[in-house]
Amino acid sequence: KTFVKVIAIDACHCPGSVMLLFRGAFGCLLYTGDFRWEASNKRAEIGRNTLVKALKDDVVDILYLDNTYCSPSYAFASGEVAAQQIVDIIASHPDHDIIIGIDSLGKEKLLFHISHKLNIKIWVWPERLQTMHLLGFHDIFTTKTSLTRVRVVPRYSFSIDTLESLNTMHPTIGIMPSGLPWVVKSLKGGSSLPGFLFPSYQSKWRATGGTHTEKLKEALGGPDEVRSLLEVRVLID
Repeated sequence: KTFVKVIAIDACHCPGSVMLLFRGAFGCLLYTGDFRWEASNKRAEIGRNTLVKALKDDVVDILYLDNTYCSPSYAFASGEVAAQQIVDIIASHPDHDIIIGIDSLGKEKLLFHISHKLNIKIWVWPERLQTMHLLGFHDIFTTKTSLTRVRVVPRYSFSIDTLESLNTMHPTIGIMPSGLPWVVKSLKGGSSLPGFLFPSYQSKWRATGGTHTEKLKEALGGPDEVRSLLEVRVLID
């Protein structure tokens, strides 16, 4: 018989996410999965202490590390800074509707921050409302669109075409709180523009043939036309 001891450690990602520490005759193996251990996060500190305590005097022999954003090209702001950036965008556009694209689980801390800082309710679809109630959020979210201008929608339904349609009816800002690159629109010659549309339309990243800003102007028109179309802020997981 083979005996394996498994310890779950808080990964500080979406609700219920854990790292798994396996111990047995094969040694000690740590599988991180998606995790977010920021230095300032108290939950992350508890997770680190749990790992150290579980290891005792041993070391990790095999590490399966989530390396989605290990490239030095990814330099994200902290979760707190990113959340405040979104609050600032919403607050500075009081006449705009706000659409936020998220998955069926995750980003609860961000939505709570938005609601708390702006003292507003947030619309979610019915199934998401049930999830929020299970997680203990009872007074922040609603399914009544008349109560708020901030709406959360499934990420799969969040697209440039959707935002274009919404902007024909009312000025609307779309926010995708994710570090995943997002193809904005096909460019001339079959190429595409990866990634990021910021309100300032500035980018320090250069691509062949010009900056992202220059390619935006070519694909969608000048800055005024782009601004009137939509504003998208791509942030972090």
